[in-house]
Amino acid sequence: LAGALMELSSFIGSTEWEKFAVSYRTRQFAGHAAAAQPARFASQWSRWELDAQIQFTRLAQDEGFRLFTRGKQVPRETYLDPAGNPRADVLQRLWASGVSITLRRLEDYSNPTLALTRRLEAFARCPVQVNLYVTPGEGQGLGAHFDDHDVLVLQIQGTKTWEIYAASTGGSRPTGAPTVVTLQPGGWLYVPKGTWHEVRNKAAEPSIHFTTSFHPLTWGQMIREALARAERTEPTLNATCPADGDYAAEIARGLARVQAAVAPPADYYREFHQLEVQLAAAELTARARLDAATRFSWRAADVTRSPDDLELNLAYRRRPLRLRAEIGATIRAMAARGTFCSAELETLEPEIALRLCRLLANVGVLRLEA
Repeated sequence: LAGALMELSSFIGSTEWEKFAVSYRTRQFAGHAAAAQPARFASQWSRWELDAQIQFTRLAQDEGFRLFTRGKQVPRETYLDPAGNPRADVLQRLWASGVSITLRRLEDYSNPTLALTRRLEAFARCPVQVNLYVTPGEGQGLGAHFDDHDVLVLQIQGTKTWEIYAASTGGSRPTGAPTVVTLQPGGWLYVPKGTWHEVRNKAAEPSIHFTTSFHPLTWGQMIREALARAERTEPTLNATCPADGDYAAEIARGLARVQAAVAPPADYYREFHQLEVQLAAAELTARARLDAATRFSWRAADVTRSPDDLELNLAYRRRPLRLRAEIGATIRAMAARGTFCSAELETLEPEIALRLCRLLANVGVLRLEA
C-alpha cells in the first residue's frame, strides 16, 4: 500500500510523521512549511478534477460547494442555474474577480483521497474528512475563525500564508501578534481545534490545499449508529408496539436485542469506520497515468446504477457518487459499450467525454486500459 495508495507515504514513519503524531496526541500546533519534495502531494489532485465535478456531479444539493471572498460567502443564487447546478461561465468570472472555491468531502470524488482518509482514520480512530480550498492569486476565502475539530493541512499547489493565534477563549479572537507560516507546495500544518487562524494567498499564482479534518464520535452518535444498525439486522426491533401490555418488560427485551446486535463493540467500531477496508491497487492509479489516459473499461460487475437519481455505488465507498440527470444517457451508453475510447461517445464533445471518463476512473467506476 505504498506510493499510489497515499501521498503522505513520503513521510509516514519518518521524522515528519512522528512530529505530526505527537502534535495530534498532545493537541499542539505544528508544521513543516517547506518540503524537500514540493510535488509529493501532487498526485492527490489534478486541475481537470474541479471542472469535472462542477460539470457532472450534483454539487449544489447541500452546503458542500461554497464560494467565499475576503471572509464573506457569495450568495448561492449568484452562480446557480434554475436547476440548482453551478454555472461554469459565472464561476469563471467570479474566480477572475478573486473569489475562492471550497469543496467539502473531496473523498467522495477521488479514490486516492479516500485512501488518505482511511489511513488517517485507522491512526486517529475517528471519521476523517477532506475539504478542498482553491484560492486565486492575492485572494482570500474564509476570514479569521477557529474550527471545532482538529485539522491537518496539506499544501498541494502554490503557497498560502497562515496567521495562527492562540486557542479560542469564550469565542473571542485573541489579541497579540500571530505566528505567521507560509506553506510551500508539499508543506503541511496541524492546527488543533479552537485555534484562531486567518489564511490568505499573498502570491500571484493560485493556491490549492486540502484541509483534512478529524471528527471524534460522541457517545450519542455511537448509540444512534448502533441502534440504526440493529434495526437493519434485528427484525424484531421493527415489530409494532402493542396497544397495551408490560412496556417496561418489552423495552428491556428490546434493549437486550440491541446489545446483542451490536456486540462486541470493538468489532462494530471497525465495521462502522471500515478501517480494515483497503482499496485495491488497481483503483489507485498513478495520477500521471490517469491524466494521460484516453481508453477505459466499464466495471459493470462492481457498480449498481439507479436510473432515477443517477447514483453510482461501489461497495467500499460510504456514499454513492451523485451525478447530474442530464448525463444519464451518456452513462447508460458507457455501460452498454463496455470498452471504448472517450472520443467515441457521440453525446459529448471529446474533451468533455474524456474529463467524465477520468472522473469515473478516479472513483473506481472505470478502469484504465493497459
